[in-house]
Amino acid sequence: MKKQIKDHAKIKTLLRPCPICGSGKGEVLHTQKFLMPQQYYSLPSAYDVVACVKCGFTYADTDASQQDYDRYYQLNSIYEDEKTGRCSEHSEYNRKRIAEIVRDVMRTCPDKTAKIIEIGCAGGNILKALKSEGYTDLTGVEPSAKCVAHILSCGITGVQGTVSAASRLLGGKKFDYVILSHVAEHIYDLRETLYSCADLMDEGAMLYVEVPDAARYTEFYVDP
Repeated sequence: MKKQIKDHAKIKTLLRPCPICGSGKGEVLHTQKFLMPQQYYSLPSAYDVVACVKCGFTYADTDASQQDYDRYYQLNSIYEDEKTGRCSEHSEYNRKRIAEIVRDVMRTCPDKTAKIIEIGCAGGNILKALKSEGYTDLTGVEPSAKCVAHILSCGITGVQGTVSAASRLLGGKKFDYVILSHVAEHIYDLRETLYSCADLMDEGAMLYVEVPDAARYTEFYVDP
């Protein structure tokens, strides 16, 4: 369904075309500003959150590159601290969210020997929960070296890298189940990411994608 644009909406020419349909026009929903310490390199100190006027896809209209964001998540990860990180299992909210994901995986992939990979796995809490349920072939890919070290210490295969490099880093291994939990919203090039996921997937494999509900941000302290 084509998005209906309100008369008073602010329409702009986008810094980057819509990742879904390629349209060059978007409705500005919100301008997000950041405090950007110097070590965050060339990430912008602000960007518009926009909705494509053609297909309605909502995303950050930023002039940073995928390489800029890859470097940020490699060197300045907010997921490294086991107790206070954004995906910390010490958070009641995250424990419930992880439990729901694990139930979904178990329902759609009951084979405990299935080859499962999580891209952007942070400290590996989803993978650890799957291991506790008896899954035996688990792999995590994560830009942060500290997160990967933690995954390895838990007896789970961990590889430092991004989704675009995952297939090469893993020697072309194919998987039965690919998990992207709260990852797609951090990705600049969605089309290339889907191609990269396809490279990891065996015939008949499943792709699990979970993203925050952008329409409900004001209702939650953390990502809904």
